[in-house]
Amino acid sequence: MKLYVFNPDADMALGNNEENYMAPATIRRMAEDLALLPIWYAQPGSGVLASSAYNADYLKQMQQLFRLDVHLVTEPELPDYADVRDVERRCSGKKSSYAGCFG
Repeated sequence: MKLYVFNPDADMALGNNEENYMAPATIRRMAEDLALLPIWYAQPGSGVLASSAYNADYLKQMQQLFRLDVHLVTEPELPDYADVRDVERRCSGKKSSYAGCFG
C-alpha cells in the first residue's frame, strides 16, 4: 500500500531555512482543509493521511460519486500501518507537520 500525504507546510519550512519552524496558522489550516487532495491522484488501494477523520464524510461522498478506491488513514492509526513501505508526498522535507519518515 502507498500512503499519500498533502504537506504544503514543507515548502514553507524549506524556504525558512532555519532549524526550528512552525508554519503560520493559515498554512496549517490549509493543510488540514486540503488533506484529502491526494485522493484525486492516489493509486487504487492507497491510503491518504490526515490528522483526523473530520473529512471522512466528504471522502465517502467522493468514493460514491467517482468510485475512488482510496481510504483515509488518520495519525492515530499510523501504528496499524507499520508495514507501509512507499510514501508519496506532495512536498518532501524533514521539517513537516508529519515529522519523520513513513516506510
